[in-house]
Amino acid sequence: MKPEESRYQKEDMAEAIAELRAGKIISFSDECGKWLACDACNETTVAQLSSGLNAHVLIDHPGKLSTYVNELPDTAWDLMEMSEKPLIIYLSDIRNLANAISGKQSETGFRMATDKFAIDLCTRYRKPLFVCAFTEPAAEVYHTQYSCAKKAKLSKIRIDSRNRFSIIEQ
Repeated sequence: MKPEESRYQKEDMAEAIAELRAGKIISFSDECGKWLACDACNETTVAQLSSGLNAHVLIDHPGKLSTYVNELPDTAWDLMEMSEKPLIIYLSDIRNLANAISGKQSETGFRMATDKFAIDLCTRYRKPLFVCAFTEPAAEVYHTQYSCAKKAKLSKIRIDSRNRFSIIEQ
């Protein structure tokens, strides 16, 4: 029998989305840990988080990758769809995201949300989120009340322009 997933309060989701739309940073947890998050297209908030640990872009469906990557390798699509564990895939030639993401780095990490709260947050917000590992921020942050019961290790894979991939040691 499958254990019941942690549930979240609708008001908490609504408040988190309102904060994101107002250009603010929020915090939430999923199976990979606790994260600070902002709109991945907002230059100001992305710049505040861009130096954080494990910074990457969170999306709710692998089909959305083609919106943010000029040439999407087939391997990226396959890995995101088939992975049973949380996975960050590092890709180059990024578009339609804040310059602080694509301008500073030669490649950007993308992760498909797998936790119910994170999936719903991305889906309802209708934009990707830029996330980094939680640290005590100096700025005001909205802290969601949701806590994920599951825990999983985050895997990292780099895919080059020739569609070859390599695992990044952690």
